[in-house]
Amino acid sequence: MRSRGNPPGCLCLAVLLLGFAITSEATHFRGGIISCGPNPSSNGGFDDDGNVVLQCDFRIAWRLSAYCQWRGLYCDPTDIDPSIPLQGPNGASTYLSCTEGCRGTFKDLQYYSTEYSPKEEEDWSQGGRIFDYTFSGAPARFRASYESCCWISTLVRYRDTGWVWPFSMNLTQRTDTGMINHSPRSAQIPIVRMQYGCGQNLSIHTDHPDNDIVRCRWCKDYSECGGVFPPLFNATLISNPCTIMIPPTLETGEKHLHAVAIVLEDFVQSDPNGPALSQVPLQFLLDVYKSNVACTTRPEFAPPSPVDKRCIPIKPGTQYNATLRVRETSQFNRIRDFTLTSPIGMVKGPIRQFSENGAFYSEMWVKWTPNREQYGQHVLCCLAEDSQG
Repeated sequence: MRSRGNPPGCLCLAVLLLGFAITSEATHFRGGIISCGPNPSSNGGFDDDGNVVLQCDFRIAWRLSAYCQWRGLYCDPTDIDPSIPLQGPNGASTYLSCTEGCRGTFKDLQYYSTEYSPKEEEDWSQGGRIFDYTFSGAPARFRASYESCCWISTLVRYRDTGWVWPFSMNLTQRTDTGMINHSPRSAQIPIVRMQYGCGQNLSIHTDHPDNDIVRCRWCKDYSECGGVFPPLFNATLISNPCTIMIPPTLETGEKHLHAVAIVLEDFVQSDPNGPALSQVPLQFLLDVYKSNVACTTRPEFAPPSPVDKRCIPIKPGTQYNATLRVRETSQFNRIRDFTLTSPIGMVKGPIRQFSENGAFYSEMWVKWTPNREQYGQHVLCCLAEDSQG
């Protein structure tokens, strides 16, 4: 029995445009996110024996060269095979451990690469994976966590500290949907860039299949985010819609990277002040770079780029095609890359640059054919990287 939800392979598009800066750092963790919901092939999240059955997906980002050094690879495009799962660098134990509602290992964190930046540039690899998990029985709640070391060594604060990446979720049957809960979802580029002296309101795109209220907050202590606590100094977090207000004077210097660790929580519409149904970790890096470019000089996405935050239903086996186009500020400041946080299996084409009616543009096509195992919501987040930095 298929549970109620969105059309198969529903792709939610969140188009974000940020700046650009080149970085290359040591150690390896770059952050990530995980979310879960009822397995779409189950009866609202339960099998015939009454056991809770989940389908989860995660995204995680690592320093690319750490993995390549361990495997003896140079890590050019031919070394990154999206059909072969990767794991943490140095053969590290990369798995979510059960801490409540289950025992032992919840799931290993081998991932399929969806995007990367070469080690000569930003040196990261991001990917994800979808997996199923069946509980022994029907616990009311579960919690799993991934803990290890280390965050990158050139953070402005908390460099070389351990990370904690916890996830928890209510597993009881909801009275409004007849299913167990879906946790909030988001897509985030591993490194967000902000020009020093400009300030920025960073919107964190979230969605929820159950149409719950989604709020975000800073992590509270070591158990929620490891050594990168307290959170981003001097920044203000608006819980709904989730927005980080970053001041123009955020500290920078020789070290210019900040770890950002927030928690997404969902609340039933009928009880907005009740307990959160789930806690989802979202962790990434903020790069504060210096530039002589004016703060108002930014390229913009232009038609026929997908409409921001639009949800497009796609049937399994049907190819989705889109063009990402950016209007540039001048012919001397061209887009050098489009970085995507995308569904597993999405392919992007080469960049084409052209001028039209005195304006300068760069564009790139993307295509994706979802399979039946990818039933549910997926988010495409796009970062256009220009030559200023």
